[in-house]
Amino acid sequence: MSSWAAQSFTASSTLTLGTLNRVWALSWDGAVDRPDLGVAVPAVFSKLQTLLMPQERYTTDSDDQARKAGFISLIYNGTPIYADKHCGGSGYGTADNNLYLLQTKYLDIAIHPDRNFKVDEPIRPSNQDARIWPILWAGLLGCNRRERQTRWSTINPSL
Repeated sequence: MSSWAAQSFTASSTLTLGTLNRVWALSWDGAVDRPDLGVAVPAVFSKLQTLLMPQERYTTDSDDQARKAGFISLIYNGTPIYADKHCGGSGYGTADNNLYLLQTKYLDIAIHPDRNFKVDEPIRPSNQDARIWPILWAGLLGCNRRERQTRWSTINPSL
């Protein structure tokens, strides 16, 4: 069983820019080694978007000159932050409203050599005149510098 053994921040559940800056700095070395990917549940992403709204600017697209507003990702200190409903939140104010700040250069996928999209023997279903060929894959996400990964949990995005 794997567990989170990196930087973890649970001291404050209120999402503010000051607290976000403290959390962001947990995985920063003070130079160029800083988080390059952020992932948050949609409720936390939305709260962060409202905090950053004063910095939002309307831009024109060179193709149609239409005004556009809103962000698909938020950039905080050079780190793009995306919303992902699968990153551990089940509702407002719950203990699993997470924000992850990751350094992807320290993350890698290890693939099992015998299960790297290996086509297995065909299976004939009992209720069909058909054959099914299972395709097998097994992999593991690994990290060689866990101290450069940060998770902020117990965020209450409604505050």
